[in-house]
Amino acid sequence: MPALAAVLVLSTLAAGCEGPRRGLIGGFRGRSQVLDELEAAAAEAEAVSGGAPAAMEKGSAAPVVEAFPLFHAEKGPDRWSTEVLWPLFEAGGTKEQHYFRMRPFFFDDEIGNGSRAIVFPFYFRIRRKLEAGDREIDHFWPIYGIHREWIDLAPSTTHHVLYPIFSLRQGPDRWRLRVFPVLVASKGYLDRGIWLLPIVKAGSQGQSRFFYIADPLFAYEKDSIARSPEEDTPELARTRWSVLGGLLEWEVEKGRGSLKVLWVLRLP
Repeated sequence: MPALAAVLVLSTLAAGCEGPRRGLIGGFRGRSQVLDELEAAAAEAEAVSGGAPAAMEKGSAAPVVEAFPLFHAEKGPDRWSTEVLWPLFEAGGTKEQHYFRMRPFFFDDEIGNGSRAIVFPFYFRIRRKLEAGDREIDHFWPIYGIHREWIDLAPSTTHHVLYPIFSLRQGPDRWRLRVFPVLVASKGYLDRGIWLLPIVKAGSQGQSRFFYIADPLFAYEKDSIARSPEEDTPELARTRWSVLGGLLEWEVEKGRGSLKVLWVLRLP
């Protein structure tokens, strides 16, 4: 009960400062999210045809009871909403959209370009249409989950088993394996390489290589612009061995080696 009272007090204060229809509170209310989608559709229709749809006519939904956050209800020809002890319960929608939420245990939303069905914490079904690529999540926590989304500008599918212990991510010419907290191995993704316990990390891209032990305790890096193993010569590569983050460092560039001490003192 103290936690519930604190939520109600904070909600009341926030609503009084900025209004429950906008700002931080409005962003979490289903009615405001539906209204935002209707307004976006109206703006798009107006830009195309020069007139707003009837669903956005003034007064299309009038409050029946206004006592937010204790109780709020409104009903109109195009939309309706009901809230009880917000944010614990809220429901509403239009002909095309709907939401039903009993926080934190149950969510059933279909608003705008996305939908979600959640029975917390055991089941998640999420669909989102994004400019960067669609996202689809089906997860039966903690046993198994499959996530389809765009990562590093490419479509990827990630399988989770006993989340967050085991996961395997696959994409075009790339993969990533994780056994938490023992091992992370990846090829093709931006976090490519191998992490072990996570003390050791090693990986490659093209003819370049890297190997770390408890970085920055020890690091080996080879940067090469060669396009094939046959072209990989010392003149096209720079190799560096470093201890304690550069306290002591040996570097070979274009076939010439040099020693660096205390990060800045170079000995040819």
